[in-house]
Amino acid sequence: MIKAIILDLDDTLIDTTEQLTEPWEEMLVLVLSEQTGRTLREIKSILKRFKKTNMPTNKLTLAFCEHFGINYNAVKEEVSRRISLSSLKLSYDAKRFLRSMGPYKIFLITTGSKILQERKLQHLGLVGHFTVFFDESDGNKTVFMKKILGKYSSEELICIGDNIKNEITAANSLNISTIRVLKGKRKDLRPEKKDETPTWTVHTLQEALKIIETQQRVYLHKTALSSRKPTPSRRIPTVR
Repeated sequence: MIKAIILDLDDTLIDTTEQLTEPWEEMLVLVLSEQTGRTLREIKSILKRFKKTNMPTNKLTLAFCEHFGINYNAVKEEVSRRISLSSLKLSYDAKRFLRSMGPYKIFLITTGSKILQERKLQHLGLVGHFTVFFDESDGNKTVFMKKILGKYSSEELICIGDNIKNEITAANSLNISTIRVLKGKRKDLRPEKKDETPTWTVHTLQEALKIIETQQRVYLHKTALSSRKPTPSRRIPTVR
């Protein structure tokens, strides 16, 4: 029986790629202009060249910092503190999903700057809704899932995320069922290894919710069957 949900934040619960890529780039240009003394126009021109490679935001930021020879972590934290979150909103799909999570304990494991992730939760009014683990390292969520397994068995957990090389792989390695949501910058990635292959693949959180509800019904049905006492067989008298 599923008792708890392990949930990813970016491009799972919230549409980060769609809603925050442009604001991040705008603030990145401003911060780099301030730190390098280059004009905004110069920085934007360099940004256009880098964007042609279709790098994700974190790699784009790293490439920029290496180009100018400045500290990546310092720039990332400055952008995280100052980026506008006015475009960040919970989708109708996410709101309906969260309203249905009453029976379950939710563990949110999110990768990235703790400053920015806390700002996102505060902005969306989600502070206090989950037990939150902030992963600021290399994106390996296994260590946090092991902590959760100290309270729940793998059969009592289900993991929902978009990243086959992070939360899906981590949960699979711990025998936790996985639901991959095809959203954001990683939606076109295909599993290359067995441990990258999710138990289920969906496009929306509502589809994920239906899977959870179906698994609960299957469990309850099996429990009901196993609890039934076998009916003693009646001997039919032999007529002579």
